[in-house]
Amino acid sequence: MNSRICLISGLGGSAGVWADVKELLSDCAVSIPDVPWASTASAWKYDPEITERFCRSQLADCDVLVAHSFAAVSVFNLLTGPNRPPPPAHVVLLSMFYASRAEHFDWSHFDRHRAAFPGVMADGLRAESQGRANPALLDRMAEVVVDAVGPLGWLRFYEAYHATWQGSPRALVNRLTLIHGDADLSADPADSRALHAQVPGSILHIFKGGHFPMVDTPEAVALAIRSALPLPLP
Repeated sequence: MNSRICLISGLGGSAGVWADVKELLSDCAVSIPDVPWASTASAWKYDPEITERFCRSQLADCDVLVAHSFAAVSVFNLLTGPNRPPPPAHVVLLSMFYASRAEHFDWSHFDRHRAAFPGVMADGLRAESQGRANPALLDRMAEVVVDAVGPLGWLRFYEAYHATWQGSPRALVNRLTLIHGDADLSADPADSRALHAQVPGSILHIFKGGHFPMVDTPEAVALAIRSALPLPLP
């Protein structure tokens, strides 16, 4: 039986950012579900339980759960929270936002992440287009995505980020791989380093690139995911 891998996109994201990684893992059973926080969706903004229910629904049918950015934060909060379900064999979190204490969050932190949001959306569109789209068109498309996500969608992300300090990271002992771009201007690589230090047996990869490692370094990301697959039974 092929190993089952689930790839979950971040806020406003789509399956396209995983295209290269999926191709490199073509010998596995790879699924890319439609996320409820896509740029065209809105119900999740008004009902936070939609995010939790979605993340729970992905756990049963995969050996390795791979999540990016907002999805990584949401999966982490579920698997380390008070009513956490049993984790899959392994969890791979890309471009993770994490804080070990509440004092991490102040007005300057809030303002910095809010200001970076449009740029992150633009980077995602550029990554997905692989340089084929007109830059001016991409900037306009990014504005549309930012407007679609809206302030409430962004606040849901920030609430989830803030909640990470309340989790129990040791629930993921020997089950966690972290992947981060060394030039990520949205999620600070220091966040993944801090989480790695909290989880015994975790693995940390810092690759060249920005907020979308699966696009910047797909071969390295695919290899890291493959390394997380459970060994076949004898």
